[in-house]
Amino acid sequence: MEKIRIVDDRYRLLCEVEDGKQLKVWKTGKEAEAIIKPCTYLDEYHFQHGQRVFHICQFGEWLKQEGYQVKPYGYSLDYKKYQNERYFGHDYYCLEKNGHAAFYYNPQIEQPFMVRKTDEFGRLESSIPYAGDTLVWVCGYDHEKAEWGIPFDMEKIKNLILIHLPKTVKEAEKMELEAQLNQMAVKRIDLQEAYVERDLLEFEEREKLLEEVYQMDHAEPPLLMEERLKKEYAEEIIDSQKVFAGKDFRGCDFTGIDISGYAFLQCDLTSAVLEPELFKNTYLAGCQSNCEQIQEMQQKKPDRENRKGI
Repeated sequence: MEKIRIVDDRYRLLCEVEDGKQLKVWKTGKEAEAIIKPCTYLDEYHFQHGQRVFHICQFGEWLKQEGYQVKPYGYSLDYKKYQNERYFGHDYYCLEKNGHAAFYYNPQIEQPFMVRKTDEFGRLESSIPYAGDTLVWVCGYDHEKAEWGIPFDMEKIKNLILIHLPKTVKEAEKMELEAQLNQMAVKRIDLQEAYVERDLLEFEEREKLLEEVYQMDHAEPPLLMEERLKKEYAEEIIDSQKVFAGKDFRGCDFTGIDISGYAFLQCDLTSAVLEPELFKNTYLAGCQSNCEQIQEMQQKKPDRENRKGI
């Protein structure tokens, strides 16, 4: 694969990025505003960054003028090179640790993520395995502040995405749905009882209660919506390996992930790091994305013949 040389204004090599891969450009202290775009190799001295074509020295001059730093974005993680420890009968590999917690990973087991909490002396307090779609679910992510909820070096681990959902996750989702439904039922009864005492309430308060009861009656819990979407698109996704319906993938990095033959139904892909080429053999319907190429793909059906037998 061709590599694009990223140089400064004096032709000194800063880094290299593979053809088609993402390049991250940012200012110190402003990583939340980083520019992340794919690069296309044209020849030894020219490449396309997003929609613009640069001479490599011209790009270096732009970096210097704006005060930007630069490095390749996204990687294939060789997790087995990290130190491993055995928990719950499985080997977990420690990708990152600080004074209060350590982050472990092993995608080959049912619960691939684990956060181990320690005291100030590094002694084990607890180990919590997690199973889920993305790191957003495990570490927590504030989309408004662009900050992670756990103080790890997220540059190492933030683009880990587990595509396959184990059976235990489905069972956990059903339990969560039942809890949501029970909570809604209890709240609805409370609201109705409050409305019975409407003579004690102001008009605006009564209207607000009525509206809240109405919204709860017509709310569609996420898992019910997921099943509805799968039925609605049943004919289109019949040969899909995996179907994501109504999932939140905001800010996730899909770089290097093989999603051929998968289906995404009304998923939120806003601000996700996407390589449109990876999605050419997937089925996309009703997804939110700020990538124009992904939006266009939703109007076209994937080549079903290429997907069979994957």
